[in-house]
Amino acid sequence: MKRLLRALGWPLVVASLSTSASCSRKNPAEKGRTMDATSLEVKTDIAKLGKYMSVPPAGVESVRWVAVPDPDQSTWVPPILYRFYVYYRINPAMWPEVEKTIGPAREHETMSIPTEVAAVLLESLADGLPHDGSRVRVEGPGYDTTWLGTSKSAAVRYRDGLLVTAPWQSD
Repeated sequence: MKRLLRALGWPLVVASLSTSASCSRKNPAEKGRTMDATSLEVKTDIAKLGKYMSVPPAGVESVRWVAVPDPDQSTWVPPILYRFYVYYRINPAMWPEVEKTIGPAREHETMSIPTEVAAVLLESLADGLPHDGSRVRVEGPGYDTTWLGTSKSAAVRYRDGLLVTAPWQSD
């Protein structure tokens, strides 16, 4: 190592170390850092969401969704992994039609989502949900998520909507 340092010279080594230190993650969800709800961009475009995952074809009155970079991965080396959180507000009379697509409700399930995501996605519906400071627990009837076309996803009926979480990978 000493030979390498002498051969390369100290300025180059110091420049190399400072460059590698500056390539740290800029991810608000990075481990050890708190995610700020104001940094989450809530989207409401169901057509754009449809580019990333399947959406229920009927009964959706509105949608709110965010995509959060995976906290265990660097955000500057593609492909980038994201976790999508989606809240579909469903017309109560249309639940039977929606369940024709997504399947019948299963047993009671619990979904855990970041507190900041719950605050921007569910807004006032998040008030009073049990939480441990960093995550909120949402409980309700669960649904099979094969209709999403992704693995490692979950769907829970909460109040007048369907809360979905699913992974997505950029190109």
